[in-house]
Amino acid sequence: MSKTPIIFLGVALAGGMLSPAQAQTPPDVMAVIKALEARVATLEAENRKFKAEAARKNSEPKPHIPARTAETTPAPEAYALVSKAPVAPRPEVPSWQGLYAGGAFGVGWMGARSRSQFFDTSSDLFNDTDPTFPFTELFQSTSTTVAQGRGRSLGAFADLFLGYNFRLGSNVVGGVQVEGTLAHLPVRLRSSETGSQVTVATVLPGGTPTISTSTFTDTFEDELTGRWMVSVLGRLGVLATPNDLLYVIGGYTHARIDALTSNVGLHGGTIGLGGEHKVDPLWTLRAEYRYTKFADKTLHSNSTSNEVSVRGTEIDTFTSTSESTQRLSADLHSLRVGIARQFSP
Repeated sequence: MSKTPIIFLGVALAGGMLSPAQAQTPPDVMAVIKALEARVATLEAENRKFKAEAARKNSEPKPHIPARTAETTPAPEAYALVSKAPVAPRPEVPSWQGLYAGGAFGVGWMGARSRSQFFDTSSDLFNDTDPTFPFTELFQSTSTTVAQGRGRSLGAFADLFLGYNFRLGSNVVGGVQVEGTLAHLPVRLRSSETGSQVTVATVLPGGTPTISTSTFTDTFEDELTGRWMVSVLGRLGVLATPNDLLYVIGGYTHARIDALTSNVGLHGGTIGLGGEHKVDPLWTLRAEYRYTKFADKTLHSNSTSNEVSVRGTEIDTFTSTSESTQRLSADLHSLRVGIARQFSP
C-alpha cells in the first residue's frame, strides 16, 4: 500500500472524518482511501491547469506604459500648490480725474510798446488898464508832441490755481483751470519825442500878428509795471506714461498794469505747453511755458484850465486845453513751476 492513502487516512481520523468503527472495517477504509485518491488527483489536475494558464498569460507581450516623471505629470501636490497660489494684483493705474488745487511761481519777460500824441493850445490875454497908457496883447500858442517808446524787462510772479480734470479716453486728459497771479513785472520804456510849437502874438486892436515857430527833440525813460493777472484756462494732454502728462494750455488772461499816467487793464489770449508728473496718487509737480499777447489799448484824455490874475491895473487871463492819445501794446513770455494736490485719487 502506498503511503498517500495512509496519510489521508490519518488526516481523516484526526479530523473526525472517520469514526473508530469505520476505521476498523477494512472494506470501508479502502473505499474512503480510493475516494480521497480520486479527489487528490482532481485537485492536482486543476493545479496543473491553473499553472499552465498563468504561464501562458505571463508569456503574452504587455503594452508599453511610459514612466511618469515630474516634468510630464505633476504630482497631485503640485496641482494643489498651483490652485492655491494667490493671484497677483494688477498694478494700480493712477487716476487723473477730479478736482485739484495748487500754486506756482515763475519768471516773466514782459515787453511793451507805446505811442503817444499830445496836442496843446493856450491863450494868454494881457490887458493893462492904466489910463495914461492902456495896452492889450494876445498870445496864442499851439504845440504838437509825438513820443514813442519800447522795452522788455525781467520780473517775477506767483500763482494760485483751482481746476478740474476729466478723462477723454484711455490716455487723454482734459481740464479747466482758473488762476490768480500777483506779479512784479516792470518794463522800462526808452522813449524819444519830437514836437513843434507855434506862437502868435497880436497887439489889440488891429495890430500886426507876430508869428514864431520852434521845434524840439528829447529822449527820456518811462516805466510800466504788471501788478496782477486773472486767467481762465483749458488744458488738453496725453499720458506719455501712467504718471506723466504732456499737455497744451490756453485761454483768456486779464492783467492790471501801472502804465504811463494811469492804471490800465489789458486782456488777451494765452497759449502754452506743459508737463505734469505724479509723485504719488495725490500730489503732482508741473512745469510750463506760456505766451500771452495782450490786445492793444488806446487811452484818451483831455483837460482845460482857466486862470485870471490881477495886479494893479494889469489883468492876465490864461486859458489852456490839452488833449492826448496814448496807444499801448504788451506781451508776456513766462516760465513757471508748481505743485498741485488732487482731491480724488
